[in-house]
Amino acid sequence: MGKRAWLAGGLSAAAGVAVWVGICALAHRREAWDSGLYFKFGIPLLTLVTFLAGFLEPDRPWRWGAAVAAAQIAVAFVKNPTGGLLPLGVILFGVLAVPAILTAYVGAFLARRLRPRAPSG
Repeated sequence: MGKRAWLAGGLSAAAGVAVWVGICALAHRREAWDSGLYFKFGIPLLTLVTFLAGFLEPDRPWRWGAAVAAAQIAVAFVKNPTGGLLPLGVILFGVLAVPAILTAYVGAFLARRLRPRAPSG
């Protein structure tokens, strides 16, 4: 993995952690998705971050949405390791990662269109 991929992955994972922890703290909830803030501000912010990550590193952009989901799964588990609904939560994180994955693909598409290509030959 190149420097751009590490940066895009780190940015996406850090955003996932920051959104989860920040909304939990602001809303005084154990899980961020128990607050409307997660859907009003968290998901849109994460899609913006993954769009930028996809633009930064357009190769396999699904990774940036997956990094968000994986980071949030890890934080949710650390905050509540005895959560009995963890398998269901993992599925829900996967569903909630879809917008982030799609916007990463949009960012990657734009990066490929806007960046000049190296001459072949």
